[in-house]
Amino acid sequence: MEVIDSGATVLTVNKLEYAWKKGEVPVLRIDALGLSTGERVFLRGPSGSGKSTLLAAIAGVVDVQRGGIEVAGTDVGQLKGGAKDRFRVDHVGLIFQMFNLIPWQSALENVLMPCRFSRRRRERAGADPKLSALRLLDDLGLSDPALVSAPAMSLSVGQQQRVAAARALIGTPDLILADEPTSALDEDAKISFLELLKRECASVGSALLFVSHDRSLERGFDRVLDITEVNKA
Repeated sequence: MEVIDSGATVLTVNKLEYAWKKGEVPVLRIDALGLSTGERVFLRGPSGSGKSTLLAAIAGVVDVQRGGIEVAGTDVGQLKGGAKDRFRVDHVGLIFQMFNLIPWQSALENVLMPCRFSRRRRERAGADPKLSALRLLDDLGLSDPALVSAPAMSLSVGQQQRVAAARALIGTPDLILADEPTSALDEDAKISFLELLKRECASVGSALLFVSHDRSLERGFDRVLDITEVNKA
């Protein structure tokens, strides 16, 4: 498992504007936002405030209309089509609110998915990516071989959440984007999951942008930002 070099700027958002349709009032208008290697930032805000849209823009899922987003030194807005998809899987780990696992594939197969599509992630996962995947699952509380080999759709919500986190973390991407990843968990499971996620990011130097409306989860982050203060839309 490779550790990311410290001291670099991983994410830079500059003069970003985004509207869902041309001519509409922007839902995002962010002057500046940045994350450094290994930094853990909590971005809070109510539903509908633009948090998920911001993550989608950073990940290149939606096109940047004005301004710039740089991830690991690359302007995401300048990438097109397949190049954008390849860059995303190389440099960004995503934890979706609804997990987006492939239901008929096993937990292990889901975790290894980035390594199938990214040579960079595969090489950074170590000599044997499968061992790296098993270690991540074990660290996240999924050591039972029966669970590791079980189809994702047969796992509990909490177990699926851990699989999604391991998939995002494998191959030490520069940036982890987590969109309300604890929304389906009870209070004890939330805290446990969050501590594991922060610890894994810290161990390899991945920057973490964690988005949530739940202010009880703010403790232990390097910075806490409010989307209503960052977003001037």
